[in-house]
Amino acid sequence: MSKRNRTFIVLAVMVLMAICAFGFAGQAHAIGLQAKKTGGNSVVLRWKKDKNAAKYILYRCEHRKAKNYKKSFKIIKTLNKNTACYTDKRLSRNMYYDYKLCMVDKKGNKACYNGIKTVYIKK
Repeated sequence: MSKRNRTFIVLAVMVLMAICAFGFAGQAHAIGLQAKKTGGNSVVLRWKKDKNAAKYILYRCEHRKAKNYKKSFKIIKTLNKNTACYTDKRLSRNMYYDYKLCMVDKKGNKACYNGIKTVYIKK
């Protein structure tokens, strides 16, 4: 095998490793975001810490129907890298809440984790 071919293979492997680490289009691998309704109108969100994270950004989308709506996520909290839990309090009743989590690394690159968690707060 020529030196040129070996160089190409090494570069291809490095690119594949980067894709596996952050996924396509800024999506990182799932880190187990969990959403659990607690009490009457609160939701506890938990996830595994990402060793590359400098901070996390938590987004929420609220809507009245489970289907056929336009998702409009808004930032509800920016959390430091040592945080792996957040309680969203005082939610309105008879509403669905979708949550997603993004990570920002030390270089400022943002990657959103796969998976959106939905919770319904009953009447």
